[in-house]
Amino acid sequence: MGIAGVVGGVIGSILTAVGWFSHGELRFYFGTAGTMLLLLTLPLLLVGAVCLDRAESSSRRKAEKGQKYD
Repeated sequence: MGIAGVVGGVIGSILTAVGWFSHGELRFYFGTAGTMLLLLTLPLLLVGAVCLDRAESSSRRKAEKGQKYD
């Protein structure tokens, strides 16, 4: 999820910049798509961080019990 947030942010920035230089209906579509991807960046990064924290705490608990990692 974290990688999707970074990629979404980069692609969103590119689409927004393309929208600035486009004319007509393309300007609307590129601008809207870029803005949506930029807005989705933060939630995707947050979900990725939560997933990593849960995976780390799960593996830490298994290590404390003497179990091997999955």
